[in-house]
Amino acid sequence: MKTSITKIKSSFFLLLLISSLGAHARLVGKIHKVKGMAFMTHDGRTITLKEGMDVHQSAQIIVSDQAQVTLGDFNERRFHLAGGSSFILNQHEATLLSGSIWSQATAFSKSFTLSTANMLMQSFKGEFVATYSTDSKKTQLTVISGEVNAASPKKPELRYGILAGHFTTAHEDYDQGYPRSPTQLGFSSLTNTLKIFPGVEALDTSVASAQKKADIGREIASIGESEAPKPSVKHIKSSFVERNIASVDTAQKYYLKKIQRQKAQPQSQGARVRVIGVAPLKAQPSVKVVPARGMASVSTKSLDSVKGEANLSEFLKSYQYHQGQQHKHTPEVQRLIDDLKSY
Repeated sequence: MKTSITKIKSSFFLLLLISSLGAHARLVGKIHKVKGMAFMTHDGRTITLKEGMDVHQSAQIIVSDQAQVTLGDFNERRFHLAGGSSFILNQHEATLLSGSIWSQATAFSKSFTLSTANMLMQSFKGEFVATYSTDSKKTQLTVISGEVNAASPKKPELRYGILAGHFTTAHEDYDQGYPRSPTQLGFSSLTNTLKIFPGVEALDTSVASAQKKADIGREIASIGESEAPKPSVKHIKSSFVERNIASVDTAQKYYLKKIQRQKAQPQSQGARVRVIGVAPLKAQPSVKVVPARGMASVSTKSLDSVKGEANLSEFLKSYQYHQGQQHKHTPEVQRLIDDLKSY
């Protein structure tokens, strides 16, 4: 009897130990930092992500836009998730469903594999950035330090070794979705890639130095809010006297004086008259006729007649001449009158 009781107790403690070990095996990571809103879905439940939370195996982490999450596993590896990312962490492997992730291995660890819909990325040490877009179905791998083996899920054995300072992409429309040959990456392009992870510093000292220089350049280009000059309003005094609304009488007097001054001014002669549809005519300057100095014996009446004749235009003189030559009677009657005058 005592033997059976002892066996039962041993079995109970063994089951308890196994269950505790199993529970510990389901924990694959821990949340280090959360900026913004993020969630974790596990066993059909969705909870808001907070710092210090445990990450269970196969749990999905969802990061909202403009947010950022940092978590770590138990193999000396950290993961930084940018806004709009969805990520599943398992033991020694993870899946990037969408968005961007920055993986950093602080020490040489066991093989770790990150997968997307069209790329498998295997690394042991170093750091790399991986992005996957659900819209374009494109995966991009950028290696910062160390080496990452890139392959297609169709043929995992066919792998490319991507060295530090290189990147590769995979797209369904190119080479049947296999990763492209690695391409060298410049520091400026690398720092632009790392801008989607604000506040995260690279483990590689040269890359971290480039990040700091880029940050200093941005601070110089855009002055900080604390140093930015505060807007000020300057009051400019005008030399014109402001008109008060109540001073209507003053305005009326000013208007009447202005009208009187305009009436007092002499009317300008030789004004231009413009007729619509006719080319404007230039005003002819008025010619002042000075009568010639006559003799003292000439009467005023004769001077007036001469003055009148001088003012006659050539057209009017010709008209008067021909008017005098024209007869007022028929030719027969006029000949009879001329014959009578000849006697």
